[in-house]
Amino acid sequence: MRILTTVVVEVVIIASLGVGLGFVVNAARSKDSVKLQRDYFAKRPATTRPASTTGAAAPAATSQTASDVGASHGLPEHDYQVLSFEDVAALFEDPNTAVGANVFVDAREDDLFTEGHIPGALQCDHFRLERYIDRVYAAALQAEKVVVYCTGGECEDSIYVCGDLFDRGIEYEKIHLYPGGWEEWVEKQMPTESDLE
Repeated sequence: MRILTTVVVEVVIIASLGVGLGFVVNAARSKDSVKLQRDYFAKRPATTRPASTTGAAAPAATSQTASDVGASHGLPEHDYQVLSFEDVAALFEDPNTAVGANVFVDAREDDLFTEGHIPGALQCDHFRLERYIDRVYAAALQAEKVVVYCTGGECEDSIYVCGDLFDRGIEYEKIHLYPGGWEEWVEKQMPTESDLE
């Protein structure tokens, strides 16, 4: 019985030290610390669209509904406006994009963004939002359309970033989700940019 008590006490001491060390390291990483009170995985309900825009039409070039396009890419249900590859390619080629009328937002983490992204895209990692949101928010305020993408397929990060922008006051009508994401963009052999070059 004494051996079991000793083992239990040692496990509790080691676990307490590990938790304490974790809090110290997290506090020391001020720029990348985990915000303990933030729910990083809050599910975005399908009713995030403001009541005043219920029934609003999808962008003219998009013939599928958000549910159809999202489901075809394996995304969970959401209520953001979606753009097809053709829509996104047209916005990318639009001369107004060069002057900030259309803003591309990459919702992927640092390593993936650094390896490659849509030229001119701003990074906004939902899980390190404090690092990126001010710059992205300022650009989104001035833009006519904000196109948010992540890896594509079942990647949900773009949905979270759409919600982050909406929660900060970016108009619903400006926010567009590109569910094909980076994978489709590369597959279609569109221009890319890398911070490694």
